[in-house]
Amino acid sequence: MNGKLTRKQILDMIKVLDKAINLEYNAQRFYANLALTVLKPQCREIFDWLSDFEGKHYKKLMRIRNNYSASRQVKGQVPDVKLTNEAEEMAGLFKEVVCMPAPEILKTAIENEKISYGYYQRKVTHASDPEVRDTFSQAAEEENMHILVLQKLLKMIDTGKSITELNKEAIVASLH
Repeated sequence: MNGKLTRKQILDMIKVLDKAINLEYNAQRFYANLALTVLKPQCREIFDWLSDFEGKHYKKLMRIRNNYSASRQVKGQVPDVKLTNEAEEMAGLFKEVVCMPAPEILKTAIENEKISYGYYQRKVTHASDPEVRDTFSQAAEEENMHILVLQKLLKMIDTGKSITELNKEAIVASLH
């Protein structure tokens, strides 16, 4: 994977991975916090599911980053990834989000997913490593699925469907 890349290419890839890792870290925390604050079990299940998805992305990206950091060209020269803790920096905003009506919470989540989707879409074309390219391509597809799920939830709420009608599996299945 890293044997043919220059030191600069590896360091550039680590920067790209660091940004992706932060996107996933903050998304995971955002959904985990939402899951802790919502009262409806159906909503909690969906936010837990999204949090788990983002956590898997985070772990996979960290594994790839660690492989790059261990390559002989940069071994011992790469600092640990600096997590930005945007989720905590936005604590005031998060409190506002939790007090928002459900449609506004979903719109915020959709915008966050669109940012991640756009990032992966832009970076996938520039990734020289097939594993990174495949990971970013898959992440873009999954972020797009999250957008569609959240949009479907928003539509359900906007059309007056009861929150008790929410079913993650049925929503995901309806997208295919």
